[in-house]
Amino acid sequence: MGIQRYSALCARQPACRARTANLAASMRHTAANMPKRWYFLPIKRGNVLVATFLGLTEATAVDPPLSGPQTLDSWISAAQGDPSGLWLLSLMADISLPQSFVWGEFASIGMADAQPVERYFSSGADRGSIIGNPLADFLWGAGGLVHSWPANPGEDQYTSVQNSNVPTLLIGGTLDFETPAQNATKELLPHLPNGHQVILSGLGHADDFFSYEPSASTQLLTTFYATGRVDTSRYTPNVVSFATPLTQTAVARDILGTVMGLIALAALSLLWVALRVRKHGSAGRKTSVVARTIVPVVLGLGGWLGAALVVLALWPALSLTSELLGILAPSAPIALGLYLAWAHHDWDPATKSRGLLAATAGALLGGWLGFSATSGLFALVTTTIGAAAAGNLALIAVSLLRERSARSAMATLALNSATATDSDDVGPDLATSVYQTLEKEGAVHAS
Repeated sequence: MGIQRYSALCARQPACRARTANLAASMRHTAANMPKRWYFLPIKRGNVLVATFLGLTEATAVDPPLSGPQTLDSWISAAQGDPSGLWLLSLMADISLPQSFVWGEFASIGMADAQPVERYFSSGADRGSIIGNPLADFLWGAGGLVHSWPANPGEDQYTSVQNSNVPTLLIGGTLDFETPAQNATKELLPHLPNGHQVILSGLGHADDFFSYEPSASTQLLTTFYATGRVDTSRYTPNVVSFATPLTQTAVARDILGTVMGLIALAALSLLWVALRVRKHGSAGRKTSVVARTIVPVVLGLGGWLGAALVVLALWPALSLTSELLGILAPSAPIALGLYLAWAHHDWDPATKSRGLLAATAGALLGGWLGFSATSGLFALVTTTIGAAAAGNLALIAVSLLRERSARSAMATLALNSATATDSDDVGPDLATSVYQTLEKEGAVHAS
């Protein structure tokens, strides 16, 4: 019903009508022939359907880029051969849905609706919806959750609507997919002798109500609470436009372009430091400072984004919010960058191995601490900071140990020189020996 309403709105707008003769029919065809990839990036059908339902919940641009017109624009574009918007919907569902609920709490509270949910899924009837009922399938595990949790002691109270004489105001929108106004008209209003219903033209769910003309919403609520009257005098109908300034297809292209750019920048940063070491024997003081303080930010972000693209393309079952990806992907390139900025080309292999091991262990430990400090995408920031800080500290510790070892070797040579024969050729040979030993330990560097 909701898609049909949008389809009728599209047919009345020349720009939308020029893109599709029948929006509902176009969506039905695309739903039956869902694109599987955008370039090398997979599109998950279930994710697209759930995100589409959530996008259609609001009709205004209160939650960009997830609104009804923006979501439908992606479906129209997919029918014309551009599935980038559907990929964005799939990606947003991948990132947000696993973290959307405390599942045990939801299952417990949701058991209040166990009986109608069981009837819904047991009927097995095709209800004719173009996208099905993906949110219910997601929340209830296609009905399996009904029998996987103990019964709610009060669930029998909700098997039927109770009559109430309390003055009640039912507010809905003509484009509300989540709680359609016609359901309230049919199922609730007959049981409310003192009930009133307001259906706002061109609006969707709760966010639309509170964001669209908030002064009118305030007057509607306060007047009803104070007097019991329904006052919608300040409302003007929302004109739904499909010519949105921000489209999901454009956002998808911007995201992919930015991701590829940051990955390239991270790779070039590593190459730049490596070439400095190859050409000069070491990164140099200024380059080393930059590579150990600023470059790790680029390496952490670029490393995670690169790994995320690989996961999306080759391992789609792995969550982008997983601990493995969140720690290893940014920490590994940061460790390599720190090591390259620290090392000298002519140091002995043992010293280099200790430095690489220390940088790797420190970055992983710091990355784990940073990842554990917070949650969500902000964890990438704290992981990057933790990996860079701990990796630098580990390399500083190796440098201090190296210098201590070099001083010990120099003291030993000085003691040996005190007992050496006092001949003219001893001095130069001893000086050469001392220098070679210090150079091997990394305390000095031949320019």
